[in-house]
Amino acid sequence: MRVLVIVGKSDLPEAYLIAGLAAQGVDVRILADPSSPFIEMWEGAGVQIGTLKIESRLDRAVRESVKRELTSFDPDIVHAFTNHGLAVALPGVKQHRAKLVAYRGTTGHLRIWDYGARSTYLNKRVDAISCVADAVRSYLLKFGAPPEKLVTIPKGHDPIWYESTAPVSREELGLASDAVVIGCVANMRKVKGVPVLLEAVASLPDFPRVQVALVGEVRDRATRSIARRSGLENRVVFTGYQTNAYRLVRTFDIFVMPSLDREGLPKAVVEAMIQGVPPIVSDAGGLPEIVENGVSGLVVPAGRIRPLRVALERLIADVELRQKLAAGARERIESKFSVKNTVERTRQLYTRLLA
Repeated sequence: MRVLVIVGKSDLPEAYLIAGLAAQGVDVRILADPSSPFIEMWEGAGVQIGTLKIESRLDRAVRESVKRELTSFDPDIVHAFTNHGLAVALPGVKQHRAKLVAYRGTTGHLRIWDYGARSTYLNKRVDAISCVADAVRSYLLKFGAPPEKLVTIPKGHDPIWYESTAPVSREELGLASDAVVIGCVANMRKVKGVPVLLEAVASLPDFPRVQVALVGEVRDRATRSIARRSGLENRVVFTGYQTNAYRLVRTFDIFVMPSLDREGLPKAVVEAMIQGVPPIVSDAGGLPEIVENGVSGLVVPAGRIRPLRVALERLIADVELRQKLAAGARERIESKFSVKNTVERTRQLYTRLLA
């Protein structure tokens, strides 16, 4: 079985999925952004490497490059992991025998009047769409994608990835050693609901040792203004964007993802859980698929301040509950969201398509 994979810079789950397929005997050739940090790892796994920087889905030169790869490598499967990758693969695949697999990692952003979205995800030449969560699959069904083309394959993780890297100390982050730290890692746009988290913290009873660590780029102005207005300035640490944000997560006592909408299977939540940090998440998108309420974390209604405040109160006050949920969180990821499962389910998808 020959598989041509088109990715951007990639992330850890994608990188290890590709290496895992090669380890199972799949003949993999990858077209990746030349700045990807995983190229050396893929080469060591026996993956054939080609570089392709895709800056536009309409780039004619890139499309021609993909066509040449299809002719020379002659794959059985083409797997596009990005929107742009799917767009530049389609013209060549229309003239080739290969089955085409797309990937979708989020709900939202697709509009039926948007020709770009319609001509890719609803294109008849797309044979399957790998959805990172059932919520994404449901969203694509509403968008008009045929149900027989949709398969849910969560991105898998491995605890080993996080054990070899030293965590960042609280002192480095400006956090008190004896504080109960509530953390969130996100690209802080409005849809991430971080202001809801800050309002919930501001409404807590007097917990003088509580601090909040917000990791990521702040794009929603309301986030900083609410921190000031609520008197939380001295209790909230903004770290900015961090390349290895998972190293900071181990300093948290509680991880919160208060998203309002458009969630698939957020990597930050999985990284927190696999490192034994108990999560509180909203019920937006695929978040309830990761966290079992009361077993591996707590799930609260999206956009509601009071339920989030109550959940925070429970975990701040109850160390034993935090420990129980932390153990449940790690077990949940290891058993249900392992990279081995992702490799196996992806290979099964390929086999089914070729059958």
